[in-house]
Amino acid sequence: MTRGRPALLLLSALTLVSLLAVGGSSPPSAASAAPAPPAPRQGVVLLFVVDHMSFGELLSVPVVQELARTGGAALMATDENYRTDLSKVYEALGSGVAPAGTNPHLLARALTAHGVEVSGRIAPGGPGERAVTDQVRAILGSVGPSVGTTSAFLLDVVTPTGRADIDREIRTQIAGSAQGRTLVMVVTPTLSPDVLRRGDEVTPIVMAEARSDRLLTATGPLHALASDTTRQKGLVANVDVAPTVLRFFDIPIPSEMDGQAIRASEDEAPFDLYRLELEQRRIRLPIQLAEVAFVSAIGLVAMALLVAMGRGAVVPGWTREAMAFLALCGVAFPVSLLAGGLLPRLTYAVVVPFLVVATVGLAALARQVRRPPTVGPFLFLGAVGLAMVVVDAVAFRGRAMRLPLLGGVMFDGVRYFGLPNAFIALLMASSLFLAVALRPFPGFALLFAVGLFAGFPSLGANIGASATLFAAAGLWWVLRTRPRFGLREVAFVAGLIVVGAGLVLLANRYLPGAPTHATRLVERAGSRFGTAWAQLRRRLGVGLRQLNGTPAAYLPVLGLPVVLAVLVKRPDPVGPAVDLTGQAWRDALIALTAASVVAFFANDTGVAAAAPAFLYVMAGIAYPVFLNDGRMRAEGGLPAR
Repeated sequence: MTRGRPALLLLSALTLVSLLAVGGSSPPSAASAAPAPPAPRQGVVLLFVVDHMSFGELLSVPVVQELARTGGAALMATDENYRTDLSKVYEALGSGVAPAGTNPHLLARALTAHGVEVSGRIAPGGPGERAVTDQVRAILGSVGPSVGTTSAFLLDVVTPTGRADIDREIRTQIAGSAQGRTLVMVVTPTLSPDVLRRGDEVTPIVMAEARSDRLLTATGPLHALASDTTRQKGLVANVDVAPTVLRFFDIPIPSEMDGQAIRASEDEAPFDLYRLELEQRRIRLPIQLAEVAFVSAIGLVAMALLVAMGRGAVVPGWTREAMAFLALCGVAFPVSLLAGGLLPRLTYAVVVPFLVVATVGLAALARQVRRPPTVGPFLFLGAVGLAMVVVDAVAFRGRAMRLPLLGGVMFDGVRYFGLPNAFIALLMASSLFLAVALRPFPGFALLFAVGLFAGFPSLGANIGASATLFAAAGLWWVLRTRPRFGLREVAFVAGLIVVGAGLVLLANRYLPGAPTHATRLVERAGSRFGTAWAQLRRRLGVGLRQLNGTPAAYLPVLGLPVVLAVLVKRPDPVGPAVDLTGQAWRDALIALTAASVVAFFANDTGVAAAAPAFLYVMAGIAYPVFLNDGRMRAEGGLPAR
C-alpha cells in the first residue's frame, strides 16, 4: 500500500482553507441588526481600583471584609501574555477583552451609548496624580459622561497608602452614593514587585451588590465569587469586570468581550485556592524542568539506539527491555500529569511521589496486557487516557484540566472552557490506540465522537482540538480503507473537518449554557471572511512566537514530519518491527503524526497542541523495535520487506 507524502502536506494547506470556510460561514450575530439601545436599569456602580495588594492584604481591610460578607471575594487571573504590561492590564479591565488595540474602552463606550453617566475620580494632586490620571484614561478613555440619567458608573483609583486610608475612601464613597441598587467592586489589577517575587501572580477582587445602606451590614463568613469564564469557584478573570458592570445595568454584553459576568456564591472565600496557587507557583519551574528532562532523556537515548540498530549494532537484551518499559512510561506520563490536577496539595512531598508512582505503576500494568500482541499495552494506556479526560470533564467539571502539572494552569490565562491545547495529543493518541483494536468504521466513529466531545460546550469546548480529531478520523478512515492517499482522499479529510467543525460551532452557538470562546468566534466572525482570516493569522502568529521564544520546541515540531517520513519509507529497524506489529498500528501512527501537523495550524498555541504528539509517535515506533529486535535476530535476521 502506497502513501502520498505530498498529499499529506496538501491536507495541511486545505485544513487552513477549511477552518477559514467554517469561520467565514458561521451564523451571523443577532447584534448586527440590533435596535436602538434601550434605557439601562437604574443603579450605581462604584469600581475601586487598589493596586499592589495581594489577596491576603486586600482581605485584611475591614470594609473589604464587610463587602465580601455581603457579596464575595475571588482571585482574579490576568493573561500571562500581558500581565506585566501595566497599560495593557488597565486596557483589558476597561474593555473586557485581551488588549489588541481594536476595542479599547469598550465598557465606557457601551455605558455612554445606553445613557449611563460615566466618571473617573482623580487623586487630588501629589506625585502620583499623573500615574492615576493615566490609569483612569486607560480604563475609560476620553468618553464624556452622559447627563440627565439616574444610572451612574464611578471609577475611583485609590492610592494604597495604608489600610486605614483605603478603608476610609471606600466607606466615604459608599456613604455618598445615591440610595438604591448599588454594585461595589474592589479590584487589584497589578501586584507589587515584592509580591511577585514571592511567586504570587493572581490579584484579588471583591464584589457586593445591594442597596447602598445594606452593603456593609452583613454578618457571617466571607463568600466566594465565580464566573463562567473560569468555571472555578473563587477564580474569575480580569476581563470579567466589564461584562459584570454591563449586566448590572441590563446592557447587552458585546460579542467582542471575552469575559463573563461575575456572580456571588454561597461557597466560602477561596483561601484554600489561594494556598494552592502559591504552592503551584513554588514548584512549577523545577517540576516542569524535571518533566522536560525526563522526556528528553528518553527520546534522545531512544533515537540514538534506533540509529545504531539501523546501522547493524546489537543492543543488549536488558537495554532493550529497559527502553521498551521507558517507552510505556513516556505514554503514561501525560496521564499522570493530567491526573495531578486533582491533588489536594501541590508540594514537592505530594507531587514528586505521585508522578513517579502513577507513571511507573501505569506502565507496569500496561506491560501485563498481552493481547493484541505488542500493541496491547498501548490499548490499555489509551483506554486509561481517554477515560481520564472524559471522567474529569463530566464528574469533576474539568478540575484536572484546569490545574495540570504539565503547566498552562487556570491561574495563567483569562479564561477556561475545557480541554487545554497541551492535552490534545493525549486525547487523540488515546483514541487512535483504541481504534487499532476496532474495525475501520467503528474506529472512525470513535474518533469522530471524540472530536465532538473535544468541541462541544460544557465538555472539551476546544475548536482546534475538535478539528484535529476530525482530521485524525478522516485520515484513519482513508488509510484503513483506501489503497492510496491522493487528492480525493485529501478532499474527504478536509470536508470531514468542515462538517465536524461546523457541527461544533453550531452547538457552541445555539445550545443552552454560558457562551464559550467558540461562541465568541462565531459571533465575531459572522459571515465576514476577513474577520476569520484575521483570527487565523493571529493564531499562526502566536504559534510562531512560541517557537521563537522557546527554540527547544523546534525539535518536536520539526520532528513530526521526520517521523512521518520514517513511517512512510520504513527504514531498518523501524520498518520490519512496525510491520510485525501490523498495518493498523502503522496507520494509527501515520494518522497521529499528520493530524498533529494539522493541530499546529488549527490551534492558537500550535506548539502546545502539536509537540506532545512527538512523544507518542516515538514511543509507538520505539516500543515494537526494542520488543521485537531480539526475536527477529534470533529467528535469523530482520525479515525481508
